[in-house]
Amino acid sequence: FALPFNYNAEKCKYDVPYGTIAGTEVNWTAAGSDTLMTNPDNWAQTVNLLDGSTYAVFASGNAATVAGDTFLNGFSLNESGSFEIRVADGDAQLRIASGGINASGVGPYAISAPIRVEGDQTWQIAKGQELEVSGSISSDPLARYAIHKKGEGELVLREDSDFAGDIYLDEGTILLKNDMTMGSDSGTIIVGPKRALTLWGATLKK
Repeated sequence: FALPFNYNAEKCKYDVPYGTIAGTEVNWTAAGSDTLMTNPDNWAQTVNLLDGSTYAVFASGNAATVAGDTFLNGFSLNESGSFEIRVADGDAQLRIASGGINASGVGPYAISAPIRVEGDQTWQIAKGQELEVSGSISSDPLARYAIHKKGEGELVLREDSDFAGDIYLDEGTILLKNDMTMGSDSGTIIVGPKRALTLWGATLKK
């Protein structure tokens, strides 16, 4: 198999908005009896998980579990140890709007919940940090949203996906684990100068 996206190592454009944090910030306390995001005891403030108005800060505990359809503006991973965003059942997904993802703590960090991209956004991963995404990534095929990979850390993509937008490798490294990682023929990975796209079990399409 060949990677089902168009690889572009020379064209490095920056005309797609990075996305903006526009949500109400809420803090994850992990104080509840479980790790469910729907448990209000796990949050320091009142949280809305349905309309993309919440920007979540995960800086406590070691896991948060998505149960049902969860729609966040974005979130940051600031825990000083390992942290994973999991999924409770097969129908649950984590929808992310323009706030994107910021992995800036010690980590390592992982997202095994399926992700649905709901706006142009930045995935910022700090130097020396790794964010492993083993859940699928999807989007509206007509929307053509963009993900900008920022920060000198590494983004690892493992799962079969049907994300239809473009990924801009502006900084750091992206590691692709298999041929179906990025799913859609219409998408492009645009690699910036002196950036590294690493293939592990994947091949480039001619």
